Amino acid sequence: MTDSTRSLSGASRFPLHASRAFTLLELAIVVCLVAMMMTVAAVQLRGYRKHQELEFAARTLRLKLKGLGQRAVRRQLTVEVLVDTERQRMSWHATLPPDPDSSNASDEIAWTDPEVLSEWPKTLLLASWKPGAAEGLRSIFFYPDGRSSGGKLIFTRRDDPNESMELDIVDWSGQVRMEPGP
Repeated sequence: MTDSTRSLSGASRFPLHASRAFTLLELAIVVCLVAMMMTVAAVQLRGYRKHQELEFAARTLRLKLKGLGQRAVRRQLTVEVLVDTERQRMSWHATLPPDPDSSNASDEIAWTDPEVLSEWPKTLLLASWKPGAAEGLRSIFFYPDGRSSGGKLIFTRRDDPNESMELDIVDWSGQVRMEPGP
């Protein structure tokens, strides 16, 4: 035969079916590596999502507390934030301004009805709450001059108590800071 692909011995230089197949072992190794990478990625993504949920709840509460402090200054009111660790929520109320038409000036302070400030998701837990330096306080106060009674709130996840976020309310400035917990 005078075909250019055949040698003198009659065998072709190139096999007719030259496609390279993978062995079963090579395929098993590749599948195992891909499965391991997918498992690691899923675990990392789940942990990241849970951390974001904790940070979002703390950031939202921080903004609400900051807003109450600004409301106290803007409207010249004393705002009290009540921390309820049993129900896992916070509520607030403010002093009512004195009525100028009232003829009976009493020393009793009138407060507005409490409103719910924040309820935490079921996955989060208020781990600890420390009131400010003043003895006997069970709540956080924001005053008309911009100060507050201070305090510290520490939130954790129910499934992982090692991960936490702290909200620190500075007493002399009323500033609310957020930072990762201990």
